[in-house]
Amino acid sequence: MHCAGLADLVFLPAGDALLARRAKAKSARFAVVVRFSKSRRRYERQGLLIEAHALTEVERALNAKAAVSAASSDREPKRTSMKRGSVHREP
Repeated sequence: MHCAGLADLVFLPAGDALLARRAKAKSARFAVVVRFSKSRRRYERQGLLIEAHALTEVERALNAKAAVSAASSDREPKRTSMKRGSVHREP
């Protein structure tokens, strides 16, 4: 990919839409990677080529957000669903 000027970009496989959208927004340059499917007779998206610093920055932000939400869910009491007409008894 040296001839196209994409050697410094890293591959982000398709599958995590939130990560892909945010990394694409942070990256100044990106390219969509597609492959032709003979059986379906169309191009299928394989992933993105994005700048490495954008990917690490977004992964770090998402991991921090996940840690904060996990910590806050540990502090909140667990809610149980009760069916109508059932009596809730403490063990």
